[in-house]
Amino acid sequence: MKKYLLATLLCCPLVSAYAQSSVTLYGLIDEGLSFNSNQGGHRNYFAASSVMQGSRWGVLGTEDLGGGLKATFRLESGYDLNNGSMSQGNRLFGRQAYVGLISNYGTMTLGRQYDPVVDYIQPLSLVTFMGAYGGHPLDNDNLQDTYRVNNAVKFRSATYGGASAEAMYAFSNTADGFNQNSAWSVGAGYQGGALSLGAAVIKLEHPASNTTGAVGASGGGTTSDYASLANTFVPGNVQRQWIASAAGTYTLGSAILGIVYSHVLYVMPTSDVRFDNYEFDAQYFITPFLRLSGAYTYTQGNVDATDSQPRYHQFNLVLDYFLSKRTDVYLMGVYQRAVGDAQTARIYPVAASSSVNQYLARVAIRHKF
Repeated sequence: MKKYLLATLLCCPLVSAYAQSSVTLYGLIDEGLSFNSNQGGHRNYFAASSVMQGSRWGVLGTEDLGGGLKATFRLESGYDLNNGSMSQGNRLFGRQAYVGLISNYGTMTLGRQYDPVVDYIQPLSLVTFMGAYGGHPLDNDNLQDTYRVNNAVKFRSATYGGASAEAMYAFSNTADGFNQNSAWSVGAGYQGGALSLGAAVIKLEHPASNTTGAVGASGGGTTSDYASLANTFVPGNVQRQWIASAAGTYTLGSAILGIVYSHVLYVMPTSDVRFDNYEFDAQYFITPFLRLSGAYTYTQGNVDATDSQPRYHQFNLVLDYFLSKRTDVYLMGVYQRAVGDAQTARIYPVAASSSVNQYLARVAIRHKF
């Protein structure tokens, strides 16, 4: 009897701890048919995965450590439904991979993560309803999160009066080059009633200059996920990149109105290259199950060495019908026109047009589990 009581007492803490832990398997599938009016001079009809949202599966876990402290982790993998391959440069957990602690003051996480620009600005941009076809030219401000940040230590504060803040540093992991492919970023946001605001900045030092650092390739057979719009106009490696963004949305009944501004500076060996993106977007729920969304983006560039000014106009429209809380079907259209010193249109991430015009159309289904 004594042995039985002792075993019971020893097992009780284990049972209690297990009951306070949770692991959730989740995912999303986005698949449909797209049309490109001009892909290198030819029309293209193609099947495409991960457009409105990236197809993914992931595991999210928490453990209550007591005293208001929790452990957390997330492992999230992107994939292409059409061929089963891994996305994000062929990484196993290319979307997110981190572990950390949650306290009453905020959350500290370590690993491959989104930066504060993505955390605070993307939810207020047209990317929330247009996804991959809704970014600014060649995703120059990374609102489509073309690259995630490796080796990152990030702290996000708790929310106080609707406001929160975030800071991140990502290591180069190179013994003889501390700043070779490192990054830092800060951001803040506010949400109260009908108003949502966000602002953030990120600085990349020698991005994609090695396979151990913050962005680009990360060894193990992965490919680089860093894209530089500056290289469309100036050759050479990016020495430094700054992105500063601000955004806001306001809800008026069934409508949501939004505005986004981002300034991007590429410091190149021979010239600085700048881009300013101005986005105006709106969403309107025609019924609780039918949403119409649209946006206009104007991008103005400046290449110091040649004093050229590439510019882009882009229009986006999507009609989204929700069959249930987890399944919806949508119809999407995008048009881009290159003007000024921009020679060709390119709705990222599809291939560039052979002319200054390009438009895409898409019909698709999205399911969350």
